[in-house]
Amino acid sequence: MRSASPIVATLLLAAIAVAASIVLYSSVVELTSKTSLEETTFQIIILDAYRETPPDGAYTYYLHYYLPTTVSLNWADVFNYCKERGMFLPMPRNWGELNKLIEIIDEKGWIAVYTGLYQDVSASLPEEGWYYITNDPLEKNLWAAYEPSDDGGPESVSMVEGNYLGTPGLHDINGQQSREVICEKIGIGFYIRNRSQSSIDLKSLNMRIYHPEEGLMAIIPLNTRFSFEANVAGVTSTFSIDPIKCNRYVIPPGESARCSLQAIPFNVEKEPSYVRICLSGRGLEICDVT
Repeated sequence: MRSASPIVATLLLAAIAVAASIVLYSSVVELTSKTSLEETTFQIIILDAYRETPPDGAYTYYLHYYLPTTVSLNWADVFNYCKERGMFLPMPRNWGELNKLIEIIDEKGWIAVYTGLYQDVSASLPEEGWYYITNDPLEKNLWAAYEPSDDGGPESVSMVEGNYLGTPGLHDINGQQSREVICEKIGIGFYIRNRSQSSIDLKSLNMRIYHPEEGLMAIIPLNTRFSFEANVAGVTSTFSIDPIKCNRYVIPPGESARCSLQAIPFNVEKEPSYVRICLSGRGLEICDVT
């Protein structure tokens, strides 16, 4: 916690159960801001973090799950299909995640699925300018042998290929062909309950996510939207996705909001089994554990 003025914080821990979710801890924080001789309590917030129950047919992997579908779509349509369902294109960031996707592809008898990795439109070489849809760069070499290659002409999006053709790993592709679909979701969310006398604007807050061993994993303002341009099958289009989705962003007194994590850049080598979620703003940080 950091503060430019005195802050009083009171924590209350309790176990809570909700439908289709389990709330493991609840944190109640009362903030008091003192200016001159006047003391004003300006917020009372309850933060409840929870783990979502994966849908039937999903494959769980640490903090997220992969959901195979029954549709076949091109890259742009897969992006929108997953986004409309509160999910996103798979974004393998380490060998564990990549191998999990290959395992699912092989089990389904598929050849490949698209991923949330695209090449910046200004890149001039096949290996340059690869980013995730969360706008952070590809840092690990997860490419299959001899990839990326542009061997089919300009190939500015990517797919994960299984073992069916003997070349498992990431491949660059133009994104035009329809392929089977896997959507990914981070199975974490939180409730924010407002016990103050005034409304809370969530878009004025930041979310911090802490790894239990490696520390801070991500800082995401709740008003963030990831936007990017990608060349799919020779057509440059603009795409966007919200990293955090809430059912409301202004919480009136006595009411609550429910938020879920969507496209968050968890770029860590060792995946944690739980994280600490914190909200910060006005010199405050309150946390809860999933």
